[in-house]
Parts: sequence; structure tokens; C-alpha cells
Amino acid sequence: MSTGPLKAKGYDTFTSDKGSAQLLLEAQAGDVTKENSEEGATAGSAFVNTWNSILAGGSGMLALPSACQLCGLYIFPIVLILLMLLNIYTADLLAVGHCKSGTHDFQAFVGHALGPRWVVIMDVLLFLFCFGGCTSILEGAVDSALPLLQGSATLYMFVGAGIAASISLMMHNLDSLAPISTFSFFLILIFVCAMVWESGTALSHSSWSAPLPLWPSSFANLFNGTSIICFAWVFQYNVIPIFTELRAPQRQTWLWSMPPAVIVCGLWFLLCGVLPTLTYPSSSLSLFAMYAHSTFGKVVSFLFCINFIIMIPLVAWVGSIALLNLVTTFCGLYDTAKSSDTNSLPESGDPPRYLVQRAIVAFYALMVVAALCVPNLNMAISITSTMSGIPIMCVMPPLAFASVLLSPGEGESCHWVHSFRLACVATIVGLLLWACCIYILFTT
Repeated sequence: MSTGPLKAKGYDTFTSDKGSAQLLLEAQAGDVTKENSEEGATAGSAFVNTWNSILAGGSGMLALPSACQLCGLYIFPIVLILLMLLNIYTADLLAVGHCKSGTHDFQAFVGHALGPRWVVIMDVLLFLFCFGGCTSILEGAVDSALPLLQGSATLYMFVGAGIAASISLMMHNLDSLAPISTFSFFLILIFVCAMVWESGTALSHSSWSAPLPLWPSSFANLFNGTSIICFAWVFQYNVIPIFTELRAPQRQTWLWSMPPAVIVCGLWFLLCGVLPTLTYPSSSLSLFAMYAHSTFGKVVSFLFCINFIIMIPLVAWVGSIALLNLVTTFCGLYDTAKSSDTNSLPESGDPPRYLVQRAIVAFYALMVVAALCVPNLNMAISITSTMSGIPIMCVMPPLAFASVLLSPGEGESCHWVHSFRLACVATIVGLLLWACCIYILFTT
């Protein structure tokens, strides 16, 4: 990641220059150890980058009220805290695993630990997560626009997808969209303050005539709510890029930035789940639409719509490249292009522009079809998290780390937190959670 002005603003993880975090699209050569303590990102910058990577412009907060309703007010905080601790653990495993293996992104680390074929699996998971994430963001944008604009949700879905696709096809890199990071940062702060004020005012005059969901009504609801919470937590694809740019001593800077950032996000998520459930216990709306009663609320909700539409190209670009990588792997498309159209390749060795554009068009077409087939935002998030978010967050990091520790001499020198046994236990827990969520998804 670059250490220029974007880092001070907070969202340099969204830029696309060669010094920036590219969301595990490619490993880059170079020594990750900073030559002196004045180089690299500070703990404060890393804190903001981690915070923004998790919140993702507010998209992870959209369905948290539904997750709280499904899990119940008593169980939701417990599940949220447990997943927060698991998230801190798996993110730290990626940072330590990067130091041991020398790899420069999540994908390369998994390939180094488990073999080249697992890179294809990571491409599949990354594509599914970006694809489902973009579908959910699009639906969240429509939900956020309706309180102000009214009209047909389907029409706005096509309009939003068309605008986002046009942005993706016209831009030559992601740098032009970097300012959205600062806009998202302050928009979320404004919304949370307004939410706390409105909920506090409403609850002080409320007698809770509607019954509160204190407990999950079934195991199916519990695991559906858990999958939605997992979706909000996933940021593992950005861990290694953030860590590699830290100021020396990297490990100490990492411990000062990552765990506090995750804990602050946990408090944010707790507010965004509990307060709306207490204030509007029977509402099925997404988070921002719930508070779009006043003119101010409608304007803020619409601003989130704009924010989401501009965010979609950032995620869609990553998903399109993952899709192109999969097509390349199974069809040899890129190899053919290399031999027949060498002049179209950029100096950096990236895929030809015309192939990327075709992948973007295919990605958006699939996204619109998915949004029309699964118009329910909560269901879209639950499917995305179950099929890709949970393995990205809970399974692949400890599994790959355990494999790295099988190297001679590695296991004996590790602290117990980074031990082989604990990594195996975390992998088993992740696999059980993944299996339960898949079972619930396909049987309910």
C-alpha cells in the first residue's frame, strides 16, 4: 500500500496502484521489512484501514438488525463477540503466516501452504464473495434509495447496476474512486450518531408494545443470523496488504492497530444490531431504511445509496479479475491472449484490457440476474456468507497456518496462540460452523 495522502484519509486499501493493497489479486516482490522506523504506515493509519476494511462503507451493517432479530437480543451479543475473537485470531494467523512464508497476499499464502490447486479454490471463494457482496450492495442501495425516491425497486436496480457498470468500464484504474473512502467514513459516523440519538429518544418514550425477540425461535434462525454476522466481519483478504506496509517493528504496530480496530467495529456492530431491534422490533427493513422517517433520515439513506453505487465497481473489479482467473485456469483464455495479442498487455503483466472489460460485463450481467432471483437482502447476504464468507474468515486461515507449521522446526518455536493444535481446533470449529450454515441454507 502506498503511504501517500490516501493513507492519511484512511482508505488506501481501495486504491489500485502497484504500491497499494490489491485485495489479494497478485503477489508482489520486495522485502516486507521496513529499513527504518520512519517508513511505512503508523498504527493509527493501520487502525483506520482495518476499521474501513471491515465496515466496507456500511455494507456490512445493512442486515445486522435482522441478525439480531434472528439470534435474539440475548444471544446476538454473544455470537457477535465470539466471532469477533475468532476474526482477530484468524487475521493474526495470516499476519504471522505471512512472516513465516514471505507471501504477499492471502491467495499466495494459501497456495504456498496447501499447494497451487488451492489458489483456484481461493479464486472461487473470492469470486463468490465479491459476486454475492455486489449483489447485496446493489440491493442495499435500492433499499436505501426507496424512502426518498419511491417507485419500482426493480427499475432502480437496473439503473443502479447500469451506473455502476458504466463507471467500471470507463475507469482505467481505481484511484479515481479513492475519495469515496473518506465520504463513507464520515457518512457512517453521522449515521451512527443520528441512530443513537433517535433510538435513545424513542426508547425513552416507548413502552415496547411489540414483543421483543429475546431468544432465537429455532436453530435455523440462529445459524442464519450467525451467517449474516460473519458477512459483516470478513476482511481477511486485506490483512496481509495492511500488515506488509506497517512501520517497524511491524509486529508491535500490528498489535496496536488490528485488535483495537476490530473491537471498535464490534461495538459499532452491537449498536447497529441492538438499537434498531429495540426501537423497531417488528421491522423487516434494512438498517438505513429503518431510520429514514424524517427528511434528514431520508437524505442520509439516499447518500448511502450513492455511496454503495460507487462502491460496487471497487468490489466488482476484484470479482471480475477472479472470474477471469477462473476462466483462464479452465479454458486457457489468457495464455492464448498472451501469444496472439501481446501488444494489448500492459507493462505490468496484467490481463489485456479487452478481456477485463468482457469479464466486467459478464460479472454485472450475473449480478443483475442474481439480484432479480434473490430480491431479499437478508437472504442474499446469508447465501454469500455461507458459500464464501465463512470459509474465507473461519476455515482457510487456520487451515493454511496449520499446514505451514508442519514445516520442520516451525511448530516447536511458536507461541501457544499460534500453535498447531489451536490452529487445528479453529479449523474444526470453522468447518462445523460452515457445515451447519450450509445445512440450514439448503433445508429451510
